Amino acid sequence: MKHIAYSFLIPGFIFLVGCKSSTSPQPQTYTASPTSIGTGTATSWVAVDASGNMTAIGVTVSDAALASLPAMDTMFEIAMPPGLTTIPFKTVSLDYATSDAAPYNKPHLDAHFYLLDMMHRMNIMNGMDTMMPMGMMLPDGYMRMGESQAMMGVHYIDMNGPEYSGHPFQSAFVYGFSMGSMTFMEAMCDKAILTSHTALSGT
Repeated sequence: MKHIAYSFLIPGFIFLVGCKSSTSPQPQTYTASPTSIGTGTATSWVAVDASGNMTAIGVTVSDAALASLPAMDTMFEIAMPPGLTTIPFKTVSLDYATSDAAPYNKPHLDAHFYLLDMMHRMNIMNGMDTMMPMGMMLPDGYMRMGESQAMMGVHYIDMNGPEYSGHPFQSAFVYGFSMGSMTFMEAMCDKAILTSHTALSGT
């Protein structure tokens, strides 16, 4: 069965897979127990280098899950690989939106990689949040969109994305903040692109 993967690579690292006859630590990928979605599954994974530093994180969504998504907006909490206490991400959710504000007004999937556990996510409320991101510089073109959303925070979206210059939305990368602190990194993707197995990449 073919699978579609949401993933992003942490800058500065390259993940290599090889076979060596050695007892020294090797890069490896940790995979969580699959989470049921409709008649299929979504599975999170984390790749680390030989020193145990994270090099990539992602969610793999099966074709069966894509084909059996509900008719309404739904959020799925995705299990994380156990025992990875040194990585910055604590929880993962996969959100299915049947529509949204333009230019994202068609069915799409959003994989949120949270730097918070569920208890802290639940403390984030809807409403005004005027604090700017602290301790980091966002890439050029990113602007805040709307107010804080419950359990998420304020979304910062790349206004240089192709979907803001007359092209159809395919994928986007989003940052989330609450009271100036980063809460998540998000990979968004058009459902039709995933279903067609179209390869995408970005920076």
